[in-house]
Amino acid sequence: MQQSSLRNTIATGKFVLLVAILLSAMAWLLTGAESLSNWAGFLVLTATTIVLRLIANGTALIRVRSWYLSSCFIVLNAIFVFQHAFTPGMLAVPLYLAAIYYLWMSYQLVRPEQKIFQAFLYLSLATYFAPKLLWVAVLFFVAMIVQLRALTLRSLLAMLMGLAVGAELMMAWRYLTGQDPYMSDYIRDLTAVTLPDIHNWSTSQLVSIGYVIFFFVIGVLHFSRTNFNDKIRIRMYFYILIVQGFALLALLALSPQDFETVSRLFILLSAPVLAHYFVLGRGRIVDILFVLSLLLGIAVLVFNLWSLSYTFS
Repeated sequence: MQQSSLRNTIATGKFVLLVAILLSAMAWLLTGAESLSNWAGFLVLTATTIVLRLIANGTALIRVRSWYLSSCFIVLNAIFVFQHAFTPGMLAVPLYLAAIYYLWMSYQLVRPEQKIFQAFLYLSLATYFAPKLLWVAVLFFVAMIVQLRALTLRSLLAMLMGLAVGAELMMAWRYLTGQDPYMSDYIRDLTAVTLPDIHNWSTSQLVSIGYVIFFFVIGVLHFSRTNFNDKIRIRMYFYILIVQGFALLALLALSPQDFETVSRLFILLSAPVLAHYFVLGRGRIVDILFVLSLLLGIAVLVFNLWSLSYTFS
């Protein structure tokens, strides 16, 4: 039986999600109390947090009762204070979450085509707000073969149909709103690649994403050593998250101008990995790293708030 610790108290606390949302709201308050755009961004990410909680609970992603996963997601977004305001790219996050969920639901189904269609439809719609996310469709396809055992002729056709319907909806929307229905700017964004150059990012962006990457890598290392404790289905889910997480990091490096959108997507994939480590990990080192994550998180938040106030002074 694990000894009681601050980590265990927070990780399994009944009110941790409520506290996390309230603390995050305070961070949003400090970055624009009178900004409707700011609060619109908060509402979108809070709604995504609640859906993430329902998905994690429904899939038993963490094998013990915990609210920490969804709490981690909203708090990490709160730390990125320089991107609190709503932008269309923020909508890619709940759409990507829906795509991953339906992809998971195709696991070893005899007739997976409905779930596959939904997964690729939502992924296709997410690419309207984050064009380069379309490259992740390749990893969705690989997951169908390797982790999910869901590739059939029907599911292959469902995949293509999901992408096609999503593209048609995007083209129709662009036509109705007076944009280029042939999506030349979308194709340009999809194929635009630059050499990795961290100088394209501000200090706040570097510090914030470095904080998430550090604990994401630790979580991945922990999962690689302890995944035998999870059910096979859950292992496959985490393999998908981890592979796509590293793919998004590569996308960040090759497309630094898309930091705002891609970093949010990376946070979405990082939250379950961090939760798996801090909720299920054992030993003093895990307790120490958990306290370190709290202290560093506060430090990064304060630094970002200071940088923001300095920018506008």
